[in-house]
Amino acid sequence: MMDISNLVTDVWNQYMQLQKAHPHIGSMITAEFTFVASDMISQLMIDKKINPKKLRYTAILAPFYGASIDAVMQSGELVGAYISANPFLKSALGPNLFGNIMNSYFFVNNTVGEKSDYSITALFKNYAGIFKNYSGTCKERWRSFTNKFKERYIDNIPGANYKIALIGTLTAWNVIQTLNYAYFPEELRTPVCLGAGFLWTIILTAGSIVGGRKIAQQTTHIMDKNDSYTSS
Repeated sequence: MMDISNLVTDVWNQYMQLQKAHPHIGSMITAEFTFVASDMISQLMIDKKINPKKLRYTAILAPFYGASIDAVMQSGELVGAYISANPFLKSALGPNLFGNIMNSYFFVNNTVGEKSDYSITALFKNYAGIFKNYSGTCKERWRSFTNKFKERYIDNIPGANYKIALIGTLTAWNVIQTLNYAYFPEELRTPVCLGAGFLWTIILTAGSIVGGRKIAQQTTHIMDKNDSYTSS
């Protein structure tokens, strides 16, 4: 029992050293564990089994989610530097505002995954397709951009599930992040956010599975894993 206790203490101390020396890397590693574990639990809750392709898809994207959460947390530090150091205002005007953008692309990623049998190549090409093949006048190019953005981004967000995430972000997460800014040092705020958000990530992941499948079933196009959209 003592050996296990010492092992846990050593791992924690090494983790703390990593967070102090390389907080961004630490956040990405933490996200790898929390998002993959959340995905496993969500799949077991909904499908009673684990899809290895989806799990691999989440594992590849998890470091990007960790980096995004780290950037979102830094938005609170900017609020503290230029607007107010009040923990509630840092939370409300920082991560709980910009976190909704991350929620949206988390849903988009999982919906595109449902359409493409969890192909990372198809996901990147989905985003790249928003910005290519433009011609004509400025007005025509802008119209083309907005149409592509709607088709490839907005239409891949399950509205009902995103609304739940939005409400949760603007309510419960204001309390969590306020306490985070008030009582934890800067290098631990992203890991605390990821840790406190473990249950939240399970809810988001489950919602993205259900909502993404509805969109995939209703859409008039399917995602080709090697390119973009092809007629169904």
